[in-house]
Amino acid sequence: MILVTGSSGFIGRNLVKSLLSDGNKVVGIDIEDCPDYLLTPTKTSNLSDENFTFVKGDLRDGDVLRSLFDRPIEYIVHLAAFTRVVESVNKPSEYFENNVVVTQRLSEEAIKHGVKKFLFASTNAVAGDVGYSVINENNALFPQSPYGANKAASEMMLNAYKSSYGLGAVRLRFTNIYGKDMATKDSFIARMCKAALGDKKIAVYGDGTQVRDYVYLDDVIGVIKRVLSLDSPDIIVVGSGSSVSVNELVKLVEETIGLQFSVEYQDAKKGEMKAVIVDNGSLKSIGIDKTSDLGEGLKFTWDWFKHSSYI
Repeated sequence: MILVTGSSGFIGRNLVKSLLSDGNKVVGIDIEDCPDYLLTPTKTSNLSDENFTFVKGDLRDGDVLRSLFDRPIEYIVHLAAFTRVVESVNKPSEYFENNVVVTQRLSEEAIKHGVKKFLFASTNAVAGDVGYSVINENNALFPQSPYGANKAASEMMLNAYKSSYGLGAVRLRFTNIYGKDMATKDSFIARMCKAALGDKKIAVYGDGTQVRDYVYLDDVIGVIKRVLSLDSPDIIVVGSGSSVSVNELVKLVEETIGLQFSVEYQDAKKGEMKAVIVDNGSLKSIGIDKTSDLGEGLKFTWDWFKHSSYI
């Protein structure tokens, strides 16, 4: 049985659906309601109510967290977190409690109950601002925001728990994830797709020359499923390995959609990195040689937005 925290979120709900389609038994927990399509069996897949249990609750509540282990949990994919870099600067204590303390409590329950593997959703932001240097799994941890510090602290704790107690912890350092079903996600690509269906206005923080790596949702789910099923390194950088500037991304989305945005440049936000350029060579250790092309991924994403009922 697989426990997915943050199971109603962008990655979580799509991961749950994929795991269920493979015939796995899954427990999901989130403070948000579960999407209806996860609770309703369909004739075109193996989804069933019998294979999925949803718990609506806050992992900061110790009783709620401990009750999850009344079930025979073998694997944990810990996605639940507060993830907004700018917000973390304004709410550092709240972010620490939700991101670090919850991870610590969850990992101790995992040890107590003999969980085989604990997958932790981390971020390239643990490396901090390295300018235009390439980030890989060997970077020292120098986070520049409370959010990045939360993930770095959790990574170090999990490493200690693996050494001290044998916890099968794997840290997945994600770059910017995009894809279908992301209407509820507060990210730049999602905002552009929504603007394309509305007033065509977008805000760019800074001068737009900052560089980012974007990885497609299906690639991320594929990585998680492979790590669950085989031996892997302790740290895996999950990105496309091909970065573009924000200005270049705007042009690429404009070409994909067939329109021109009205761009308003605003002051850069504190805690954000100048560049994210990653070496995703660690993916080869789990048999993944390449990830989706950004242009193709944007086409699939835009097609979903055009036909979505969530906008």
